[in-house]
Amino acid sequence: MRALAFLSLGSNVGEPEQNLIAALDRLYAHEQISLKDISSLYLTEPVGYRDQPWFLNCCASVVTALTPSELVALGKQVEMLMHRNTTVSKGPRIIDIDVLLWGEKSVQTQSCTVPHPEMLKRRFVLVPLLEIAPMLRHPSGFSIQEALSALQGGEEVILVKKKWHRLQH
Repeated sequence: MRALAFLSLGSNVGEPEQNLIAALDRLYAHEQISLKDISSLYLTEPVGYRDQPWFLNCCASVVTALTPSELVALGKQVEMLMHRNTTVSKGPRIIDIDVLLWGEKSVQTQSCTVPHPEMLKRRFVLVPLLEIAPMLRHPSGFSIQEALSALQGGEEVILVKKKWHRLQH
């Protein structure tokens, strides 16, 4: 069964834009994933651990035959191949890949929680997600626009590059 899934990617170590491109290229090289869309690139204020560089973030939509658990595992594999080293929780990282949504499915296992439990609280996720999926609804019933409008304050999100990634597929 193929499903439409949404991913969030971020980087704030080394060359963040190149890190995002490398991660996207690795994801889309997988035979069970085809690209639907990629958001613009956003400069975003860190959440949680604040003593670090700002992140570059984007969201992507894919059509995949992978299960939610397999898609999460693929994201972790790409992070490992890119030598992600997390020494501080929510700290600096070369790449971070989160599976936000997988179809309309809700999944909770030891290794996989979809929808991502924090996505509705994160402006750096909702802004690029709204760009590529303005009519999308979270399984809780909230539209992405409603979730974004409900946020009080929060981190700064600045548009850096409109449709920045050369589509590979």
